[in-house]
Amino acid sequence: MSQTHHLHRGTVAWGSGALLAFGSLLGGVAAGAGGVQDGQAQQGEAQQGQVQQGQDPGAEVAEERSRSTVPVAASRNRSQLIPPVESLLADFDCLSCHAPESSIRAKLDPAVPPVLDGVTLRTNPRWVTDFLLDPRATRPGTTHPHQLIAIPENARDSVALDLTHFLQSRSGPRKVRIPVESSSIAALETGRKLFHEVGCAVCHGPQESLDDLGYSLVDLTQMEPATESEAVDQPLPPGVLEPNYRRIPADLAQKGGLSDLTRYLLDPVAQRPGGFCPSMSLHPVEARSIAAYLLRESAQRVDGSFERRPGVWMQVFEPQKDGRVGFELLRQGGVTGERASRGFELDADLPDDRFALRFSGLIDLETAGDYTFHVASDDGSRLYIGGELLLDNGGVHPVREASGSITLEAGLHPIVLEYFEAEGGQALKVEWVRPGATEREAIPATALSHWPLEYKVLSRDGLPAEDTSLVMDPVRAERGREAFSKLGCATCHVGVLDSGEAPPSSAPSLAQLQGTRPGVLICLRAGRRFNFEPDTVGLLLSAFVDPDSIAVDAADPVRAVERHMTRRNCYGCHRRDGVGGVHPSLMPLFTGNEDAELGDQGRFPPTLTQVGRKLRPAVLLAAVSGIEKVRPYLHTRMPMMGVENVERLAEQLQAADLSAASLVQTNEEAGGDFNCSVTDKDAGRRLAGDRGGLGCVQCHGFLGTRSLGVQAVDMGVMHRRLRYEWFHDLLRDPSSVDMASRMATFWVDGESPIQDIAGGDIDAQIQSLWCWLGERRSMAPPPGLDTGPWAYEVDASESLRLVSVFMEGVSPSVLCVGTPTGVHFAFDVENGRLAKAWRGRFLNAMGTWQGRAGALEKPGSSDVVDLLPGFAISPMDRLNGEWTEPRGELNPAGLVTRSLGRTVGEDGSVTMRYTVGDLRVAETIRPAMVGTQISRQAAADEHLGLERSFEVRMPRSGVGQSIVARVAVARTFERAGTGKWRVNGGDWPLYQLDADSVRTAKLVEPQYEEAAAFGSGGAGRPSVDARVRGVSRSDQHSDGPGPRMIELRIPVLMAPANDGSGDLVGTFSWSFAW
Repeated sequence: MSQTHHLHRGTVAWGSGALLAFGSLLGGVAAGAGGVQDGQAQQGEAQQGQVQQGQDPGAEVAEERSRSTVPVAASRNRSQLIPPVESLLADFDCLSCHAPESSIRAKLDPAVPPVLDGVTLRTNPRWVTDFLLDPRATRPGTTHPHQLIAIPENARDSVALDLTHFLQSRSGPRKVRIPVESSSIAALETGRKLFHEVGCAVCHGPQESLDDLGYSLVDLTQMEPATESEAVDQPLPPGVLEPNYRRIPADLAQKGGLSDLTRYLLDPVAQRPGGFCPSMSLHPVEARSIAAYLLRESAQRVDGSFERRPGVWMQVFEPQKDGRVGFELLRQGGVTGERASRGFELDADLPDDRFALRFSGLIDLETAGDYTFHVASDDGSRLYIGGELLLDNGGVHPVREASGSITLEAGLHPIVLEYFEAEGGQALKVEWVRPGATEREAIPATALSHWPLEYKVLSRDGLPAEDTSLVMDPVRAERGREAFSKLGCATCHVGVLDSGEAPPSSAPSLAQLQGTRPGVLICLRAGRRFNFEPDTVGLLLSAFVDPDSIAVDAADPVRAVERHMTRRNCYGCHRRDGVGGVHPSLMPLFTGNEDAELGDQGRFPPTLTQVGRKLRPAVLLAAVSGIEKVRPYLHTRMPMMGVENVERLAEQLQAADLSAASLVQTNEEAGGDFNCSVTDKDAGRRLAGDRGGLGCVQCHGFLGTRSLGVQAVDMGVMHRRLRYEWFHDLLRDPSSVDMASRMATFWVDGESPIQDIAGGDIDAQIQSLWCWLGERRSMAPPPGLDTGPWAYEVDASESLRLVSVFMEGVSPSVLCVGTPTGVHFAFDVENGRLAKAWRGRFLNAMGTWQGRAGALEKPGSSDVVDLLPGFAISPMDRLNGEWTEPRGELNPAGLVTRSLGRTVGEDGSVTMRYTVGDLRVAETIRPAMVGTQISRQAAADEHLGLERSFEVRMPRSGVGQSIVARVAVARTFERAGTGKWRVNGGDWPLYQLDADSVRTAKLVEPQYEEAAAFGSGGAGRPSVDARVRGVSRSDQHSDGPGPRMIELRIPVLMAPANDGSGDLVGTFSWSFAW
């Protein structure tokens, strides 16, 4: 059934009574959607009566799962994938008592009982007692057996309470429960959206009709139900399964409070390790919002009154990982905070950059007429009145104003303001012009309001519970421990009793039950713990009489995958080998980023056909575990069921999809093993571009840069994720790997359209693409990617490039130098030092050149080395003195550095000129090969690095002052030839001194011992020919005790300059590579 509503603006009608009663608030919503909330209490009473009269809980469970909140058309029967008897054995965990072979347990994937430690801290102890007294009366549909049914009825209350006290004794110190918890309608609205968007509705069904989900809760209070219309059944696509909904328990508000449910939603697997209720990667505020929605029946207005609170409700959104900044944050980002706000204001507790806000509430209009709203913001903003977009001031920009006018009736109207801040300054100002007025003014706080909500744990009668705490009674706890043991609770709840307390199960194993006759097993008798009906008993007996039938096809990986995906409802989202996929009734709930432009592929989770052949082993496990996320455009989230619960599925997917040879490949071997040349990589780069290439950049992003068209999977993650054989087949024939819907077919009739790369050889071209992708984070950008950040890529492949930037972790004044050799460096102009060196891509200057600039830049490659902090040269009073830093406590002399400019040599070198106190330094930096050659017969081992050549001048008045250069700092130094030093026990990095410096260079231990004067040859001068190791001691280069650091220093020989200047001058150089 579906309903439509008519909006009457300005007439918010909440009804009467202290309870917010969202069943009434939503009017006919719940009823129209199948009575999910309103009908649950009556349904529970009816089911309680049925159970007491002998209802079969097996049939009850099936009924609970099949009951839908929206009309469902007939579709494929799940019993074709999992026989009903296997579902019963798994749901009721019959195998905990009747132990099977390990292969059968793995095949059935049985239910796992919840963790009982701490159960009375996270739930209402009164609910625990009620549940133990009669599980199905308290929670209809549960598979928990009625363990107390054999105890005389007049003694059950006492035993149930004893068990509760025993569980309390296992839960640690008594918890002071929060009697009242607060939230807001804004938070509840967020939870309502999240529940239906992130994937909860796939397993639990929509909680409202899809029509009503298009309106806010406040809007729904102003609507009148229209005439109901019958839903029209439509044929299902082939292979789609009927929904397998597990209803939201009706007793959530009796079981615990808002914080209790929030903690559960954050990590359900920690409490229920079976993972059948998975984590949905919720931020704490998101979890609390969904909890507020699920507990909406228990929400009460603050103080039990109908008075609104002044101001609006503000929610803060921040990006997850490296997410984009903009209005998309309101969908993709995590809610990291929420609170009441006096108005539409930016407060001091907000982040400096990269966040979004949503203000929501009601605006009270005294008169009807035309209202004009003005919003000035830096960056984007949008204003909604009554759910309609009034003005859009979007985009990244300095302070800019947008205006909009609307005719409104007097009374209350929902108002929502959305705002985001990217980087730089931030500002927000909202004003209006009322009817009849000519001057704009700030919206007064008295015109803005919101409804805060209170949540209380309820008792069984639906009223707020008076006391939800429990003081543990040691006597009762001991009796409860004995009952827990005697009743056999430890058979399922392993580990609750101490070692030796749990008696072994006396139940026969599954194999021992072969040939069992009806009536032998007590658990199958009517009126006992499970109270099964004859039909269910017959099914279970078929398994017990012939347990070998359960073991059939247990080792078949194809059938194992089908069973696992059915049991854990993977087919509710994913399609594999023609089975499963999103049910048509749920399709409107699956959304994605509209700007991805991927059509249905941008809304629905991907196919799992051949996924075991597609992904590398480690990536496949991470993907099915929900850890690996590469489709940020999907709003539905991958559930995290726990690695131990899906590890076998990952193995089975590979076994089902791979050949025997491929199954034994390691994670790296799965990526292919090619000897990729520079030519191969460049050919792949050209093929990926759209200038004479295949145009991959038209659809696929590149290292976070958006593609030119639709937004498919980023090329930067492909090599890490994919197996080469699948990648090869994908490019050869997309239809062969079930990717024909959007993936272009490049090769027609066995010929490549690109004949000038790899001679037109298709396999060689595919291999070249793979080689280029193998560079991963160091990939050079493909041709044609001239939108987004790559429009700011600085290419140094043909000529020297110099760019001044703000660099992260360095300073606001850094000169980045890119060279055609592929080795680049960053010089900290502000502090007179060489700061970084790297190989590969040079630099992307988007943060410097785009918009207001001022963003922090990073080297273009991950092959980067950070050089020593502080000056490379310093005046010293002793060789092993404390080194002078450019600023801070280690610069007691107050040395000042000042830039004197730079020059570029014809050989591509760059000379930086600067001062260090009275010293004038010219440091020339150029690429150089650095390496070792053990003997003439051995090949040289060389790396491309940098050479640093210094000319130091000082006035003749500085005679008597000693000048020292610092080359390297390490725990150990080891000679690698004349003037060559390895450090820290590895082959690289390697330092190579010039011939003159070799004779004077010293290894010193700064500050820890007195050094002899220069040239005195005392014990304070460690020999450069020795292998020197540090010992444990703290030093200035560490945050605490650690290895002593050794420094390689060069005393600089200063001599009169021959240019007539009267200066003293010294020269020296060293090279290094890593």
